[in-house]
Amino acid sequence: MPTMPKQGTGTIIVFSLAMGITSLEGGSVYSASKFALEGWIEGLNMELKGFGIRCMLVEPGPFRTDFY
Repeated sequence: MPTMPKQGTGTIIVFSLAMGITSLEGGSVYSASKFALEGWIEGLNMELKGFGIRCMLVEPGPFRTDFY
């Protein structure tokens, strides 16, 4: 990030989950961390806009994996 203000442009991409939009029983602590991440990125986006830097929050939906 230190080089972005010198360049006058840049994008910070942060990945999160939909648990930052809504919470489920048993997931309150996890959801709280996602809510915090969303608030941080919204504020950071406003603070860095004047430097030509934007922040993007990506929240992909559910998808199948072979994890389990």
